[in-house]
Amino acid sequence: MAKDLINYTFTPYKHNVFVHQNGYHEFWFVESPKLVGGIKKYGYRQANSISLVDRVLFKVDEFFTIRINMDLDLEDIFSGFSSTTRNEIKRAEKLSVSTFFITNKKKFEDFLPIDIQKDLNWIIPEIGRTFIVTGAILNNKVMCYHTILIRGGVMRLFTSVRTLDADQKVVSYSNRLLHFNEMKWGKYRGFRIFDFGGIYLGKEDEKKISITKFKKSFGGVMAKFYDATPRFFINKRRVRHFFVKLKIVGLYYDLLNNSNVYKLRFNLKQNDQIEDPNIHRSTPSGGKYLETYFRQIIANYNLKGLDLLDVGCGEGSAMKMFMKLGITHITGIDIKSDAINICRKNFEGIEKNISIIEDNVLNLLETKSFGIYYLYNPFPEQVFKFFLQKITKSTTDFYLFYVNAVCEDLVVSTNKFSVIDRCCDIWGNNIVCFKFNSH
Repeated sequence: MAKDLINYTFTPYKHNVFVHQNGYHEFWFVESPKLVGGIKKYGYRQANSISLVDRVLFKVDEFFTIRINMDLDLEDIFSGFSSTTRNEIKRAEKLSVSTFFITNKKKFEDFLPIDIQKDLNWIIPEIGRTFIVTGAILNNKVMCYHTILIRGGVMRLFTSVRTLDADQKVVSYSNRLLHFNEMKWGKYRGFRIFDFGGIYLGKEDEKKISITKFKKSFGGVMAKFYDATPRFFINKRRVRHFFVKLKIVGLYYDLLNNSNVYKLRFNLKQNDQIEDPNIHRSTPSGGKYLETYFRQIIANYNLKGLDLLDVGCGEGSAMKMFMKLGITHITGIDIKSDAINICRKNFEGIEKNISIIEDNVLNLLETKSFGIYYLYNPFPEQVFKFFLQKITKSTTDFYLFYVNAVCEDLVVSTNKFSVIDRCCDIWGNNIVCFKFNSH
């Protein structure tokens, strides 16, 4: 293993954020956080620099970890493991240990035993967007399982649990195989770094020393980062809910001992809404974040001359965005009459090279194909399978821009797509850009 202490980070995207249910925001893998002034409701994890952090308001800790560069070939990654790790991976394969990857709620509920589901109940809202769950199985028994944070090109080990009522040697073999298969899974999907989630540099805690030795056996490099967490945190959601309740019941508070002279009523702004933690947050298709991201993709791969299909176009915000980015031939399709009518009104006077169709996209794909398909998670898994069957019949290469990529695994399982880029929007929804290889 390389013993040099280096600042080795990959931060291709601005927003690598995990939003907790209490409103607390964690920004991961940011180059240089700007935490100055005020009582904050957010902090930074594994930041590369903390020169601008206000040390009075924020607690700063050094963080050390081991990272694997997944830009390397798999053979080079495997050869960087210690001989013990390589041999134990081979033993696990001989024992027919299998591994699983859970990337959506349905798989979580259908596949995992009830006791593990209860243990991981906290992760359910974020599966596929912020976390995935992985595990190793032998003879229908889970040997170990991990939660992996996925952010901005980085797979970061978050939690790791071993089964205690099994042969611990076999559990160790399974755990090492699982880590290697996680690297394979991430590399194929465009992730560039595997982060082991921290190491211990002390000399007192024998258990932590043993875990650190295990992580170092995978090679990689040691990296130093900083965590910055607020010393004071006001939960604004709870405060807002309090004021909402005041407004609903129409309460007035008299100041100065119930004087009728001064009264204060707590009013919300006209556009304020009660926040429901179960509501799925997303970035609008026409938003500046997506516009900036796709401008770079279109420029990097010279895609302006291709025709684009917006699947589930709605009122046409994505179509307008791609017009602005230089795509000259755009088709929008939706089965909702109300949305299509609004979309047509939005494009009145600029119909040239714009087609707006009210129909099922599967019908359209019987006779027509496109150079780019844009999807903002428009339909459920079963329909998505039919959609994939249609577009993969193409005899020419094309691109698939998939926002909130809930069914990403279905795309990968065809073995016909390669990931050209991926990121997350400000709410943590996956954005994956695929290229279809017709040969």
